[in-house]
Amino acid sequence: MNALKIINIALLSLLIVLFINLFQPKQTTIPTNEISIAVTPNNVTIPSIPKVTVHNTTSDAFVINTCNDIRLTQNSQPVKIETFSTDFCRDVEFGANSHTELALSSLHKLFASKPANYILLLDTHTAGERNISFQVEAPGFFRNFLRTLIYNPIYNLFAGLIAFVTDYSLGWAIVIVTVIIRLILLYPQHRMLENTRKMASLNPKIRAIQKEYADDRATQGMKMMELYKQEKVSPMGSCLPLLIQFPILIALYWVIMGITDISNIYHRYDFLAAFNPTEINTFFFGQNLLQSGGVVAFVLAGILMLTQFLQSYLSIKAQPPLPKEEPKKDGDPAMPTLDPRVMQKMTLYVFPFMIGVSALFFPIGLGLYWWIGLLFMIVQQIFVNAQAEKQKQKGEIVTRK
Repeated sequence: MNALKIINIALLSLLIVLFINLFQPKQTTIPTNEISIAVTPNNVTIPSIPKVTVHNTTSDAFVINTCNDIRLTQNSQPVKIETFSTDFCRDVEFGANSHTELALSSLHKLFASKPANYILLLDTHTAGERNISFQVEAPGFFRNFLRTLIYNPIYNLFAGLIAFVTDYSLGWAIVIVTVIIRLILLYPQHRMLENTRKMASLNPKIRAIQKEYADDRATQGMKMMELYKQEKVSPMGSCLPLLIQFPILIALYWVIMGITDISNIYHRYDFLAAFNPTEINTFFFGQNLLQSGGVVAFVLAGILMLTQFLQSYLSIKAQPPLPKEEPKKDGDPAMPTLDPRVMQKMTLYVFPFMIGVSALFFPIGLGLYWWIGLLFMIVQQIFVNAQAEKQKQKGEIVTRK
């Protein structure tokens, strides 16, 4: 294996690690034999609700009343909790050696009111007061832009389907949303598959140009562009559907993860004013779609790997056979390129593995979306392969004549 192959495989491995760590929450050290409070994230953006967790690593349980034993200040001013919610007051028990979330969802109007600095004070009775500060910020231009353009439409599509079509079932809403998105991407996806097949058929001509103009990069680039124009293909044509899908996938992740969050009422369109996200049924065939990890995630990861392998196999099958690799001569000035055989192996084995590993860290609902999307791609790939075979047979008939 030459140095170029090693570098490319190392870069791909690094990308896998970065991609997984991007969505993994940072681990915080929890003190032992102590009562402490943590807020995630540290900087909350309107209209999100801070997640407060009480860590009780002592051997004693304690009980508080959320109205009598919790105090909140907003920009150093005491907050009258009852003016924002009448449902917040209740008794909450924090068991020994437990990590319990203190639900603040009923105070969503408070946190959506304005940017502010907050301090939460908790009287534990047994260990005195504990406090933590956090900030609620106004969303920036870029976040507002993404919410308006991507998050809000996808969330309201889910909300509309959940409210009016699926009887508040998240699972069937994911299935329908996947079908809708795949139908929208049907044409660009078909063009991508066709473009990939045509680009693969040009490999012999591309290698010939690289070899002939190895010493003249400018002419080499010009000849390559002429070839692409003549054959009506684009080296970037295979990227467009992926570029479209990536922000959609990220938005789906956040929508599915926070689908039951009460703060989503601030993202509702007017016709969904009566929609209540807390009533959504997140279970689908007995499995919680918001869960990640566990046995079900491993099974889903295996199914995704096999399905992605099949789609990759069909994609490679549509490409013409690769020419025999010529031995590289010493002193050959040709620009080093990644061996197409290595690319095919990465597509066939590494990419399905990446998808499977990612599924272990994402909610099951997102894996369901990806699997249904892969089934669509497999059907499309079979259709493209059949078209390519017909064109090949027509070409052979014309040649004989």
